[in-house]
Amino acid sequence: MAGSTRSRPVDASTLERVFARIDEEEACRLAMDLCAIPSPTGEEQAVAEFMLDWFGRQGFRSVRQEVESGRLNAVGILPGTAGATSLMFNGHLDTGTPMRHEDIVGVVPLAPRPVAPRNEDGVLYGVGMDNMKSGIAAFMIATLAIKRSGIAPLGDIVMAGVAGEIGRAPVDQYQGRHYRSKGIGTRYLLTHGIQSDYAIVADTSHFGLTWAECGVLYLKISAQGRGLYTPFTSRTAEYRDSSNAILKMIPVIAVIEKWAADYEKRSIYPFGGGEVHPKVSIGSIMAGAPFRVANTPLSCSIYVDIRVRPNAIPRDVLRELLGVIVASGFEVTVEPYLTQRGYEAEGAEPLIEAVRNAHQVVVGQPVRTIHPGETSMWTDTNLYHEAGIPAVKFGIGGVLRDSPQGERFGKMRVPDTTGVDDLVKVSKMYAAAALTICGVGSDRQP
Repeated sequence: MAGSTRSRPVDASTLERVFARIDEEEACRLAMDLCAIPSPTGEEQAVAEFMLDWFGRQGFRSVRQEVESGRLNAVGILPGTAGATSLMFNGHLDTGTPMRHEDIVGVVPLAPRPVAPRNEDGVLYGVGMDNMKSGIAAFMIATLAIKRSGIAPLGDIVMAGVAGEIGRAPVDQYQGRHYRSKGIGTRYLLTHGIQSDYAIVADTSHFGLTWAECGVLYLKISAQGRGLYTPFTSRTAEYRDSSNAILKMIPVIAVIEKWAADYEKRSIYPFGGGEVHPKVSIGSIMAGAPFRVANTPLSCSIYVDIRVRPNAIPRDVLRELLGVIVASGFEVTVEPYLTQRGYEAEGAEPLIEAVRNAHQVVVGQPVRTIHPGETSMWTDTNLYHEAGIPAVKFGIGGVLRDSPQGERFGKMRVPDTTGVDDLVKVSKMYAAAALTICGVGSDRQP
């Protein structure tokens, strides 16, 4: 069983031999090349083809998986020499982009932001650089360095670029591949022949390490009203009695917010790497039409994102919130449109130890406790746990700058950036962790 395997320390001379093959300029160029290829959710094929071509040119075995039209997983494999413990690196290919009005009403697909890939004063810029094409570049460069060093891992090292992880979900008129995300690529990957004993999801974590993450529950909550022309509207003593669906939703929001404050306090989940803080957020509201404000809307819907404790059942949280809404006497409909479970890894101790040791070797310091915001997300890590594969999330992210509004330890993330030094450091950490998990055999023959 993979979880019972102890990690094996790698001697310093072997690591230095690999680290010497990590070229900063090559790593930066690869990260920028990945960012130069637009890959909004649903349009991942071009960047996946780039990765497959790179795998072929570098002599890796490659696997091309068509998840659906226009969407690929790209897999590269450095085969082990003894069928020993294997490690997979995972990175999602889709990037988050801002939505124009045309996107929101479902007229045209998303377009990437005009952020030209560049290296400026030790900072890499590019669309999706932090989330998470720099992480993908890092594990590609790390595995390439192992191969170039001539050191033969005993177990397979697998590199997977996957479609569809960014937090989207089909709902209402928003249907089709541009809205199918939240693990679609990794779920296909793991159920179509690509598995490993352990996995590192190289998603953004700013060098934080976690093996527990939230589940997700997306809800659509709707109130019905009457379409009245402004001259025929009237005030009511209570918003819940209004004919205006927007006004009817106001007390519903208040009840949800009150419930959410209590839910968040009692849902904190401590584990060996820190804490998971499940949160609740109302992320969207739909009602009426801005060009027709002379008529009250027939309905108003809010869209709620509820994060769920690791190992908990999203349905139980839904049942609890439904009870609160019903007890308050509101006439609304509640429709879940995305449910994904969260997990804490079982049997991940060798991998955790390997990553911690790699961090210590590269920067001379232990891994600091991960910020709760970084570990309270949903990432593809959960799908590995669902498949019985111990996994951790460990990666870099955007450049952090001091800010009173900072989300992470008093620092604010600069979108679409990654520090050059961070890219090199994490590449070395990935290489060290991979050799620790997979084992080191005799040198490969030239």
